[in-house]
Amino acid sequence: MEAPVYLVDLYMQDRFLFPNAYMDEAASLPQLRRRVYDLYFVLRGDRYEVRGWQAAGAELLVDVSNVTRRETYRVRFNVPASFSVPDASCLALELRDYGALLHVAYSTKGRRCLLEREPDHCRAWLDRGFPTCTIYARNIFEMQMQADSRAYERAYEVLYIGQSKREDIFQRLRSHATLQRIMRDDMRRMAPQELYILIHSVAAKYIEQQREVEPGLSLIAGDTIGRAFRIGGTVDHNAMIDIAEAMLIQHFQPPYNERLKKGEALEKLSTYRKVGESILSKVDFSLDPGWETGEKMVLVTQAARTATKARIITCDFAGGRVAVRHEDFPDAFY
Repeated sequence: MEAPVYLVDLYMQDRFLFPNAYMDEAASLPQLRRRVYDLYFVLRGDRYEVRGWQAAGAELLVDVSNVTRRETYRVRFNVPASFSVPDASCLALELRDYGALLHVAYSTKGRRCLLEREPDHCRAWLDRGFPTCTIYARNIFEMQMQADSRAYERAYEVLYIGQSKREDIFQRLRSHATLQRIMRDDMRRMAPQELYILIHSVAAKYIEQQREVEPGLSLIAGDTIGRAFRIGGTVDHNAMIDIAEAMLIQHFQPPYNERLKKGEALEKLSTYRKVGESILSKVDFSLDPGWETGEKMVLVTQAARTATKARIITCDFAGGRVAVRHEDFPDAFY
């Protein structure tokens, strides 16, 4: 019987997108602290600002500007449904960070209304303070798109792709020299866009294919594997992260990735071709940046542009040569 051949399928898991300017706020989110993230994309996308608001009885009308596209949207909040008070006069609004954030608190009238309606529930707030919320301008725009059930497309320029084998990916990002360089370059040219970070973990499943168990008979076994796996005794999750990073860099050719480009990326991939007595015949990476919020996320560089929700990037090691190609799946497939 021939040596086993391993076909590995990698895919994105636990995706999260946030503005680079609010990295510390993202790092403090409980749902992110409970997960381990492997890869990150540094992206350049549209910048949003809150330009103002208007109280209209039970409605709060907020004007959000897409600074990059020079478009303005009016977003409608149903005040009783959103804030549990009768009208917008019960709210105290404040713009922060030059319009990037809208801070919402309860006015004196609003606090009195809450106490009258739910005295037992709200009395504790007299000591520790009434709740407030701070909403990012981009999120206000997304709220309106979701409320209207409208799909929309947003393109993000891929500037850099990297990895972190630390348990906390934010430690890596905070000390990242290339990210600091990108920020300086954007400041120098007074870029009308904003920098975003897309983080995700790499999940894996594999098919071990053993040929010629008997003449004319092949045996194929498959499994879904966790982070503590080893294929062929030597290939582990860290190796899969290395391969996924190299495949993505070779595919997108981001301008700030100075290594792992073109032929060099293929050499990096080929180092994982043989591990012990096993062979990685093919590795697929399912790139699925689409979001359930209605936004169709498009990743763009001069070398590549994602056109649909899912793109399968394939690295084929067959025949002693390394080849990277891709295939798009139509949105209707999902």
